[in-house]
Amino acid sequence: MGIVGSELRSRTMIRRFAVSLGGRIVAALLQLAVFALIARHLGAQDLGVYSVAASIGLSALWIADLGMGTRVLRGDSDDDSRRALATFLIVRVLITGVFPLGGALIVSGSSTETGLLVAASVLYVTGESSGDVAVGLLQGRRRSALAMTILLSRRVVALAPVALFAGADAVVIASAAAGMFGTLCLLVVSAPQLGRPMSLVTLVRQNLGIMASSGASTVAQLDVVAVTSVLGTQGAGLYSSALRLLNPLNLLVTTMMQVVIPELASATPTDRRRVFRRIRRLVLIFCLALVACSPASPLVIQFMYGDGFGGAAPVAICVTVAAAISAFAQVHLAWFYATSVPRAVPISMFGAILIGIGAIWSLSVLFGLSGAGVGLVVMHILTMVAIVALWRRYAKKESLDE
Repeated sequence: MGIVGSELRSRTMIRRFAVSLGGRIVAALLQLAVFALIARHLGAQDLGVYSVAASIGLSALWIADLGMGTRVLRGDSDDDSRRALATFLIVRVLITGVFPLGGALIVSGSSTETGLLVAASVLYVTGESSGDVAVGLLQGRRRSALAMTILLSRRVVALAPVALFAGADAVVIASAAAGMFGTLCLLVVSAPQLGRPMSLVTLVRQNLGIMASSGASTVAQLDVVAVTSVLGTQGAGLYSSALRLLNPLNLLVTTMMQVVIPELASATPTDRRRVFRRIRRLVLIFCLALVACSPASPLVIQFMYGDGFGGAAPVAICVTVAAAISAFAQVHLAWFYATSVPRAVPISMFGAILIGIGAIWSLSVLFGLSGAGVGLVVMHILTMVAIVALWRRYAKKESLDE
């Protein structure tokens, strides 16, 4: 009976993975189209402003996420989880109103157009974060088809204004609409699972390990700020245009993790190791394929953004290599998210990422945009080494305890 049950779980997991991967491929193509149109509407200079605002917004959101973006993937439905979700939702609704306004006030000395662009960018990333939690909630419940329907709907809402209209106004409308729609998706999906809110302090204490490790990944978004400080908004626009390839390139692994984490969380230690080894082999093959294809990535940049972004070609190659390194790190990080996150994990990640951002800044000073790309690879190598080393130690400990 155990073998039959394991086989059925494997088939279900494969089916969910196929649905999720298909949906995410379409969503990634739509997102690339959205960003390509945004880049064409704004140009490198204004794109740099938009990207820096988004980067700072994402870095601040790791606190407002409260670790729930990852916790919901475990699929827990006990009273404690319902109370945690209610507290998170209250915080997120408040943040959705405050963050964009704060962004606009920070640049209030600039033009009205710049203020609107910054506010729309922050609202967009806030809504994207909320929408991702909604998708995670559904993946944790193993409802992949509905999760992908919501994801694709969010992409269409963002695409329509920039496809139908032109100029910075189209970007502001698209960003605001997509941001508000993402928050609405979270409200609708989470409503059936809400309990009585717990105290914010209790929620933070419960999710501290996840918050810290997720926060380390979010702090990596400050690489755009580091590049801006050296190369200006023009350089940041070129760097960001190449950096946008990172998420689509990691699509396979990101999808796999959303499907696998609920399975790892509910598996026995023996089954967990078996599933993990199988997934890691697949990810390693994917990583090697990415590195082999990296020389072709400048062609993608030219096709997406036009000749005005040709200067981003060296960064595009580095981004592709960094995506491969990141994918291998993510599969090991998923193990911790499915079980528990020791304090050493976020501490090591923070250290590696901060050193990496320093490398991006230093190499940008020395070698310009190409140096920034190399620094990005250095940051991902350091992070991957830290995560894998810790996984080896804790996985071995679990094996001995069993």
